[in-house]
Amino acid sequence: MPLPTRADLIRHLEEQASHPEKPKEIARALGVSPHEYHAFKEMLRELEDSGEVYRVRKGRYGPPDRLNMVVGILRVVKSGHGFVIPEGGGDDVYIHAGAMNTALHSDKVVVRIEKMRRRSGVGRPGTPGGAEGSVIKVLERARSEIVGTANVGRSHVVVSPDDPRIARDVIVPLDQSLGAKDRQKVLVEVLSWGTPHSGPVGRISEVLGSPGDPGLDILTIIKHHGLPDRFPAEVEAAAEALPHAISEAEIARREDFRDRFVVTIDPVDARDFDDALSLRRLDAETWEL
Repeated sequence: MPLPTRADLIRHLEEQASHPEKPKEIARALGVSPHEYHAFKEMLRELEDSGEVYRVRKGRYGPPDRLNMVVGILRVVKSGHGFVIPEGGGDDVYIHAGAMNTALHSDKVVVRIEKMRRRSGVGRPGTPGGAEGSVIKVLERARSEIVGTANVGRSHVVVSPDDPRIARDVIVPLDQSLGAKDRQKVLVEVLSWGTPHSGPVGRISEVLGSPGDPGLDILTIIKHHGLPDRFPAEVEAAAEALPHAISEAEIARREDFRDRFVVTIDPVDARDFDDALSLRRLDAETWEL
């Protein structure tokens, strides 16, 4: 008999099992042979890692919705509280700031429903009040690197995230700080997410610059969103292959203003100079701007 699929296993727990079951109980119900049991256990672990099934006391497994749990994406608001948007649809689950465990904004989490709240206007616009829960497990981190400001102390550096939705500072040992100076913008890689009572620990992977540095604002946005800050090698090669001088044929097809007096009006720290003014006299009473 072939190994049951992931869908078979989930269907059994949702429709046939009357209570959370141990792996051997599930395997017996699905007709898993002894030589397939190792592969079956591996599939069960994968389902647990993805949040499709959850392991409770005594190593028993069940579907999250049957265990009063919800799997979804955490969205943190400015107040520090959050809402988990369920993967399968339905109403958001309110999460108090003190019930987020180590989860951060946009993490995929498992939430246990703790109580039902009266409708009090708490929630995203258009979302009815209802369930309140607490994060019991983080399934997937939205990011491994965070942009923030370095606050240098005697024994360590505290990196305060720029994103106000990330409320936890990251602690960096001095020997992992790349010599970052106080108030500099840095990119910190999180090595340990800590516990609900102790903050995450990381290392500074890049010093982005000091306040007032040209282009720092753009660079921090690029790093925050994980955008590439370098062109692909083939693009760089194509740019290098371009001629440094404009050919006569190219000049002939353009309108040539090189004999005009032109002044750029871009600021000195601009990354491109594409705004300019030119003034010339056309006759005794007419000027062209």
